[in-house]
Amino acid sequence: MKQLAFIATVFIVSVIALGYAAAHSNYTGRTMMSGSQGCGGCHASLNSSVTVSISGPDQLTAGEKGTFQVTISGGSGSSVCVDIAASAGTLAPADANTKTSKGELVTNGVKRYSGGSYTYSFFYTAPASPQSVTLYATGMSTMQTFNFAPNKTVTVTSVSTGLNDVLPAAPVTIQLEQNFPNPFNPSTSVSYGLSAPADVRLVVFDAVGNEAGVLDEGLRESGTHHVSWNAAGLSSGVYFCRLTARTADGQTTIAIRKMSLQK
Repeated sequence: MKQLAFIATVFIVSVIALGYAAAHSNYTGRTMMSGSQGCGGCHASLNSSVTVSISGPDQLTAGEKGTFQVTISGGSGSSVCVDIAASAGTLAPADANTKTSKGELVTNGVKRYSGGSYTYSFFYTAPASPQSVTLYATGMSTMQTFNFAPNKTVTVTSVSTGLNDVLPAAPVTIQLEQNFPNPFNPSTSVSYGLSAPADVRLVVFDAVGNEAGVLDEGLRESGTHHVSWNAAGLSSGVYFCRLTARTADGQTTIAIRKMSLQK
């Protein structure tokens, strides 16, 4: 009876674990992190102390590129790894520690930021046709503990036929968040929000008004957008991030934030 009870317990735990994995990652590559597939053949088992999440736009137009992040925290180690996959569309690294391998984004491990967490940025380009896309990720904290991120759904919509089709006739309300980290060296992330679709241009200028970089440009849907900027080739000093949003009738809204690059 004890043996039967033990077998039943193992079966129930296995079913629960499989159900959790299916809800959080069912891609057939490294993101499975189980058995002989991907990283699971070398690393230990699931650990709930590690928290992994995917953030970024919930909606993109067909063929549009968006910036996303995977954040890993918890665990007991001082280094982290990540693996990212998509059910459709293409992935590209936006982080020097991330590379493309067999259609997925992977890392070999990096030191954490202070506070016991690390955030990877990556680019995702939506497929050419409207559909619902799933992004998958697993994150590892030390060589022995990993966890799945909840799957993120991105709705891919059809491309608008023109500016007048998607932009309102009144000024759009925008919110430009302070970049993080700030001060930074050499990379930082910028988030901005739109109350309605708008034609936007997100640009960085130096202290004397010279353009230092274009972070984002084009028609963007309402909601929150995230971009990353690497200033490795620039000098330390004060910079200004300016967001311009234009409506169909030409009315323009502008927001500016001061940034500090310290090398």
